[in-house]
Amino acid sequence: MPASVTVLCYVTSYQKKLVPNKSLSIVEALDIIRSRSLGFPLNVILTGFYHHDTIQELNLPEFEDKDVVLATGNFRIIEGTGQNDEKYSILKITLNDVVHFDTLDPNNLPAFSILINMTALVQEDPEIDNKDVVINILTKNYVDQGYNNLKLTCYHSTSAQYLTNTTAVIKKDSIIYINNELMITDDDNIVHIRNVSFLEYQKINTITNSSPMQFSWESKDQNNTNQQNASTIA
Repeated sequence: MPASVTVLCYVTSYQKKLVPNKSLSIVEALDIIRSRSLGFPLNVILTGFYHHDTIQELNLPEFEDKDVVLATGNFRIIEGTGQNDEKYSILKITLNDVVHFDTLDPNNLPAFSILINMTALVQEDPEIDNKDVVINILTKNYVDQGYNNLKLTCYHSTSAQYLTNTTAVIKKDSIIYINNELMITDDDNIVHIRNVSFLEYQKINTITNSSPMQFSWESKDQNNTNQQNASTIA
């Protein structure tokens, strides 16, 4: 159940080192982002792997210190500690792609959503009231040479009918695909849903369970076809 994020960030520290006896370099960079959902900058760690025996066009794009980049990759959320022992969240990303934004001023970095795309397991039946639909999910990412579980609280307004049509039939243990905005707070990691759908094999089962009349009409049509074929043969 993979998940990836896309963030616009400013590189504040950059280090590239060669792995001994391997045609591989590893980049580790510290970045900051301004999220629309946070009133303060969020710290980001970027890790990129560069294979020297790979065609340049197929390799991860290079970037440097003081660059403004749009970074995409698998992620996990870790905890940092400040000078006064205060705790804060850090977004750690293993890079899949990097896009440069050379025209943006790092001193005036725009607020940008943390965009997340993920396949996730629904932990319990959604909570629905007059205002919101809330779904607790679990997703897994392979980061730092291991699988990491990430529990998220996802929600959307009940007035978003195009979403409610799908979330109304979601049940515990459903596997769903979500496209949305990630909001990282001190207390919780929240996802504002923009798009949600079932995987293809579950879509068939969902239609079967929620729309029995559809298959009754299909059976009736099939009976009529069989009768017409029998008359033709006779």
